[in-house]
Amino acid sequence: MRVLKSIGDICLFFLCIIFIIVDILFIYYRFIDSDKTIGINIVGNQVGTDYIHYEDGMTEQEKKEFEDRLLFEINLYDNTEKNGIFLAEFQFNYFTTYKLQVSDYRSSGYQLVFNDKEASEVFGSAGINAGYNENVEDMYLQGFYETTDFVNWKGNQQITTGIKRDTEYIIKIDGKPFSLNFNGTYKTTEKVLGFLWDKEVTKEYTFTDLFLYLIDSASKSSEGESSFYITPDFSNWFTIKKFNEDGVLEENVYSDIVKNYAHVKINYTKDGMVSSKQSLFGMINSNPSFDLFENDFNSEYWVSNIIYNLDESYLSYRYSELYQGYFVSISQEFSNKFSKMPSSKINLVIDLDSDYLKNNNYNIVGVDYNGLENLKIYTLTIKSSNTKVINMLSSCLNEDLHFFKHTSNIQFNWVESKLPSSCEEVIL
Repeated sequence: MRVLKSIGDICLFFLCIIFIIVDILFIYYRFIDSDKTIGINIVGNQVGTDYIHYEDGMTEQEKKEFEDRLLFEINLYDNTEKNGIFLAEFQFNYFTTYKLQVSDYRSSGYQLVFNDKEASEVFGSAGINAGYNENVEDMYLQGFYETTDFVNWKGNQQITTGIKRDTEYIIKIDGKPFSLNFNGTYKTTEKVLGFLWDKEVTKEYTFTDLFLYLIDSASKSSEGESSFYITPDFSNWFTIKKFNEDGVLEENVYSDIVKNYAHVKINYTKDGMVSSKQSLFGMINSNPSFDLFENDFNSEYWVSNIIYNLDESYLSYRYSELYQGYFVSISQEFSNKFSKMPSSKINLVIDLDSDYLKNNNYNIVGVDYNGLENLKIYTLTIKSSNTKVINMLSSCLNEDLHFFKHTSNIQFNWVESKLPSSCEEVIL
């Protein structure tokens, strides 16, 4: 009897060991290595598949604008410099048919324009800069815009397809038609009756949420003031489905988790908006000729603040055998042009990583003798992602330069030259 009992105890012990091993394996394969599949959608450019037929006869600038058509674009003039008014715009680019051709382009957007102290404070409390200009009358304007056949027109959220939840928008991914449905939700907590215990509630994302999120991202990027690109994770904001060959939508039933990313173009400056030409829609409050200088504002104030933003394409380039690279200067054409505009405020950005410089094989080594002396620049910005040495030759800058901005990895070699005494140096 004792032998049988011992054998039973041993069997029970091994059975316990086996059950424990099975439990461990179950936990491992179920929760630790569950072999879940992940589907990834990356929404890139929204350029028509027949774009090549439109390319002939385009200028390089027109080609760049054409190729820069992304799902979302943000335009932000936050007026931190208090030299204009606040402008924030959101544009959503998609197609009207699953053929994905240029003729199928459609865009929907939202525009917010204001010079309002209270609104500036509200945005500031949310962490978004919004300068208030005391020299300009108060205003608060907002509206929806649609773009079809390259014509912008004032939209209405109630009767147009743009800027709506639970709508199937046609987009392009890897040259194929997909649909995007802005139907995301999120969980948050609220007080019952406004003051009792916390309760978890589910809320719907709105296009306003998306607009504010991207505006906030625009002003808080390491790129600072410039045009640049970000790729946020929009997995919780919208769902994406693919069109099959018959034009029927098919859900992704093959992946346990679906991640949705999209490229977003950001245009950001701390200056204020002064003209409808700075708008994505070419209009301010439906006015294509909006210009602060033509309004009944203080003309003496505005005389010194017409803003022109220049880049590398406005410069001339001289190759130096000694330095094995190119020195830049303002071209004679633009020097003559701006000399006739005494009221202009000029901002020049030299991006040493720009496509323009790469495409032309310009290795910038400095600013030439008298290079920018005859151009009254307000802000000169020189930036690079790499360590660089830039030689500043004699009399290369104008004495009226206010701000000299540059990234910390650029070393300047001042050759018989120096920063103007009244100029402020800013490290980006």
